[in-house]
Amino acid sequence: MIDLKKEDVEVLDFILEKISHENTYLSCDDLSKFGNGNLSEFSELEFERMMFILNEFKVCNCIFNKDANSIYANSKTSYFIKEGGFKKLYDESVIEKQHSKVIRAKELNDAKLSKWQVKYFWYIFVFGLLGGIYSTVEIIKSLTTSENVKEKQVTKEEMELELSKLRTLILNQKKDNSLIPANSQKGK
Repeated sequence: MIDLKKEDVEVLDFILEKISHENTYLSCDDLSKFGNGNLSEFSELEFERMMFILNEFKVCNCIFNKDANSIYANSKTSYFIKEGGFKKLYDESVIEKQHSKVIRAKELNDAKLSKWQVKYFWYIFVFGLLGGIYSTVEIIKSLTTSENVKEKQVTKEEMELELSKLRTLILNQKKDNSLIPANSQKGK
């Protein structure tokens, strides 16, 4: 498909309007009247280029002769004009190009990301695996530590019980010693 230039769009729409409304043929001389009227602006080569574009889109009949080239309207000409003509085609092609640029940029970013994922996947996987193992070990340690703490608490309670028994024993001995007269202890 032919890439349309912004400058060509006006000329192509002018050609279609002219042949559609007047129901006549259009030649290079008629086209030179478009724009600022500069005859050299629309040379025979430029006219042929416009004819090739129109022929590509099949919106009119283009007759290529050695003597004179001409353009006639066909059944698609008026419908094409009503649908927006070349201006609409040009606008759609600009939007499509922008869309394809965005898609291309996205594909490039996805390719870079894929390379990064392939390159660093195992490093990150191993790091995550080590972190998982470490957290599992810490959980097991905390569970066993809590059991040890319970054992220590039981042991602490037993120690306090033993200490209280010892205190009562010591207190009982002190009471017994205080009940014995002091003279009897001196004589011994």
